[in-house]
Amino acid sequence: MFAHHGLNQMERVFNYRLSRSRRVVENAFGILFSHFRVFRSGMEVKPEKARDVVLAATVLHNYLMRRSTPHCSRSMTSTENDDSAPTMSHNFGQLRHIRPCTHEKASLNAKTVCTQFAEYFMSAEGQVPWQRNI
Repeated sequence: MFAHHGLNQMERVFNYRLSRSRRVVENAFGILFSHFRVFRSGMEVKPEKARDVVLAATVLHNYLMRRSTPHCSRSMTSTENDDSAPTMSHNFGQLRHIRPCTHEKASLNAKTVCTQFAEYFMSAEGQVPWQRNI
């Protein structure tokens, strides 16, 4: 996230979209947390296994929602129903090459990654209609 003072439009859009996506992710994990016991305490598994647990819980949640079983209620759905928001199938094209930060150059690498995302969000491929409504 860029500092909150003296931002240009690209940096403001980046901060807005990062904040919005964080809220969506937090809501999704809140739903999983409230319905699957495995998320109520720290998972002592390798990151690859944690990813599999999250994906399995998400698939199970979606299956139960489609089946309209008694295990599901409206509380299992997100409160943010914005049809114009990006979906998981949104294509991030050129950003696939970004590498995780390394310890020795973490802050420089983080700034580079933020800038790459900010530029992508402003490009024809990466922008969405609602992003300037900040």
